[in-house]
Parts: sequence; C-alpha cells; structure tokens
Amino acid sequence: DQETQLSSSSVRKDAFDQLEVMFNQQDGNSLNNGMNQFFQSVQDLSANPTGMAERASVLARGTSLAQKLNQTGQKLTQQQQNLDQNLDTEINSINNALIQIADLNSKIHMSESGNQTANDLRDRRDSLIRALSQKIDVNIMGEVNGQISLTLNDGKALVLGGTLVLLVFGTFF
Repeated sequence: DQETQLSSSSVRKDAFDQLEVMFNQQDGNSLNNGMNQFFQSVQDLSANPTGMAERASVLARGTSLAQKLNQTGQKLTQQQQNLDQNLDTEINSINNALIQIADLNSKIHMSESGNQTANDLRDRRDSLIRALSQKIDVNIMGEVNGQISLTLNDGKALVLGGTLVLLVFGTFF
C-alpha cells in the first residue's frame, strides 16, 4: 500500500536526518574532524618520536577523540531509546485497533445472526481498518458470517473473526 510505504519512508527519513545532523557537524567539533586531528598527531609523532610536544599532542587529541566517541555513543543510545519508545507507542495503537476490530467482528456476527444488517458497526470497523492500513500492510478477507479476517502480507493472522493476535515489541539482534 502506497500510504503505508510513504509513512514507513517518512519514519526512516526522520531517523536518518537525525543521524546526519549528529555525524555531519560543520563546526569543527565533528567526530570526523577529531579523528583527522588524532591521526595527524600520530603521524607527527611518527616523524619525531622523541618530541615531547608531539607526544602531548597525541595524548590530548586521543583524549578529545575518546570524549567525542563517548558523546556520539550517548547520542546514538538516546536516539535508539526514542525510536524504541515511538515504536512501542505505535504498536500499542495498532493493538488497540486490532482489539476494537475483533470486538466489532463479534458484535456484527451477533447482530446479523437474524436477517438484520449492522451497518453502523460495519462502518466503525471499516474506519478502523482504513486507519490501521495507513500504519501497516494488512490483507482483508471477508467471511461468510459478516466478519472479516486481517492478515499481514506474510500471511500471519492478526484478526480471525473475534479472535486476535496482538503485536509485541522486542529487541532483535
């Protein structure tokens, strides 16, 4: 679905933009600049191994580079935590929609067991499915009893009639 792909691309772009800002500093205090300065000081020391100024420069530049690496690591950790929190929020939102869809499926089935049609319930369910499909790719299959089944593109079931499978956020290595 194009809307889902656009949303997914937007999330990735935002994350990569934050990384670009972190690694593409133009103020002379970048990680790249620190590495260049450190390796230049090592090269200077190799040209004059007994020079006290060169030794002091390697020590100072090495310390500065270590601080920049630590700061960058802390920023990356913070960005990962922010992304994890956003993902957890989105999964909770998706799960809430799945719970409501499964509940509406059951209500539709009970309401339509005679010859009545539960149009209001169907409209609410369709609205939830449209909102859900903007977040994740889902396949919708109509059932004979007025209920629907939702699956992911890989075939994993999310909603089967009134039964549902909730998504779980986890860290994968």
